[in-house]
Amino acid sequence: MSGGDVNLDDDVQKMMKAMKEKTAEQKAAEIAAAAKKKGEAAAAAASDAEKGSGAGAGPAKPNQPPPPPPPGGGGVAKDPAESLRFLADGASAVRPATAAEEEIKKKEKYVRDRMQQEYGKMMKEQQRLEEVRRELAQLSEPTRRDVEIIRERLEKADRDLAWCRRDHDVKKKAYETALEVMEKKDKEKQALADHLRL
Repeated sequence: MSGGDVNLDDDVQKMMKAMKEKTAEQKAAEIAAAAKKKGEAAAAAASDAEKGSGAGAGPAKPNQPPPPPPPGGGGVAKDPAESLRFLADGASAVRPATAAEEEIKKKEKYVRDRMQQEYGKMMKEQQRLEEVRRELAQLSEPTRRDVEIIRERLEKADRDLAWCRRDHDVKKKAYETALEVMEKKDKEKQALADHLRL
C-alpha cells in the first residue's frame, strides 16, 4: 500500500467521523433555527402589513425587532411534517455550506472518482483474464482429445495384456503337463528297448 493510499484512507476516516459527529440533535437544532428564522420573518412581514393597512395605525417604526416567539415552543413547529414543510418552503431553510463541508464534499468526490477508476481497471483486468482463460481452453482442447484417445488405447492394451497373460498361463501349464507326459513315455520306450536288446 503506497503512502498516498494511507493518506486517502485517513482522509476518508476523518470525513466519515465528521459526518457521524453531526447527530440527530444537531440536525433538529438546525431545523428549529431555520423554522424560527422563517417564522420570525413571516411574523415581521405580517406585522408590517397590519400596521400599514390598519385604521388609525401610526407609521411603521423602522428596524423594529420581531415579536418574541410564543412561550414553550421556541418558534419551532411541534409537528415534524410542519418542520419539513418549513424546510421545503424556501431558500431561508437552506444554509450555505461551511468550508469543512466543502472539503468533505471534495474528498467524497475524490474518493468516488478513485473508486470508479479502480473499478474500471478491475473490470478491464477481469475481461483480459477471461479472454486468456478462453484462449487456454481452445489451446488445450486438442491436447485434451489426444489424451483421451491415448488413455482409451492404453486401457484396451491393458485388457488385452491381461487376457494374453491368462492364456499364456493356461497354455504354459498345458505345455508343462504335455512335456512331463512326453518325458515319461520317452523313458518307458527306452526301458522297453533296453529290455528287448537283452
